Amino acid sequence: MNQQVRIIDERCCSFKTPQAEGLMSFCEVHFADAKLGDAHRTNRLVEVADAIVRHPGGSLPEKFDTPQELDGLYHLLQCPSVTHASVLALHYALTQKKIAAHAGFVVALHDTTELDFSTHDSLSDRG
Repeated sequence: MNQQVRIIDERCCSFKTPQAEGLMSFCEVHFADAKLGDAHRTNRLVEVADAIVRHPGGSLPEKFDTPQELDGLYHLLQCPSVTHASVLALHYALTQKKIAAHAGFVVALHDTTELDFSTHDSLSDRG
């Protein structure tokens, strides 16, 4: 897959690639070539990641249209070949490639906010 992309609509993370007809989602660009040991797992990864991107807030059940889609995520996460490293390898490579291609400074912003609710007695049994 040619990884040159142009952002079309940041609100829905759509990308247009030079070789593709139409648009590819952020998750198709960053996860469609993930090596998870089976093409069905990789397709499921793209589907669940797209659902999570479309609904970034809320719980996992709220992100999926059907209970079967949520079950598909849980099944995917139980596969031994589906690890942080295998899921994120292509994303890391694409990010490093974009950084290397940029002539100037690259600022990587990351939210490191930590919330401490330990002083709230009503939340003491919440984990």
